[in-house]
Amino acid sequence: MQAAATVAVTGAGGFLGSHVCRVLLERGCRVRAVTHAGGDDRAPESVGARIEEYPAEIRDPDSVETALRGVDAVVHTAAVVRVDSDREGEADAVNLGGTRNVVAACIAGGLRRLVHVSSIHAFGPLRGTRLGADSPLDSASRVPYGATKARAHAAVLEAARDGQLDASLVCPSGLLGPGDRRPTPVGGMLLGIACGRLPCLVRGGYWWCDVRDVAAAVAGAVARGEAGAVYF
Repeated sequence: MQAAATVAVTGAGGFLGSHVCRVLLERGCRVRAVTHAGGDDRAPESVGARIEEYPAEIRDPDSVETALRGVDAVVHTAAVVRVDSDREGEADAVNLGGTRNVVAACIAGGLRRLVHVSSIHAFGPLRGTRLGADSPLDSASRVPYGATKARAHAAVLEAARDGQLDASLVCPSGLLGPGDRRPTPVGGMLLGIACGRLPCLVRGGYWWCDVRDVAAAVAGAVARGEAGAVYF
């Protein structure tokens, strides 16, 4: 990917998306920051003339196709986290339906380069086995976020392996770092632990990721990622 390429970033007003925009700009790319139409998230401020903010509705195929028209590559970070329930179907509409809309828009527009931000939560319980690209996905998970991310992961892989897209997938775990201003569910949990509001923890371990490291990995996948590759 050439340094002067234009890269569209969905979810650009979010925690990870805003960091991805900054890294791409630092590496000489122009950025089309695709933000949630009607939402209060905005693209990073003070980043110069190489960023264009473009509000769109990820659940609307026509809106997505218009937002991605004329770019050289797409980074798809837009997602919602639903852990306990998804009564309104938002996780299904955004995480799965939105990803399908992005894939369809890329194919329809002849745009082959896509980096999809998946998640380790798309995969089923390992139970002592090693996590890898061929580990089974957990599309039947009772956690709406995990189930919808698993199905979206499979949809992107199918398009890549069928030769329709030059698509790579990046799978982080819980993100922490600067800019988590709301905070996110992970950030809120860490604050709860630090402030003594979470009185107990289960025995075990968890994989944390610095959001800046993940953003750099995503930008690296834009430039050098292999079609159908899954990066952790």
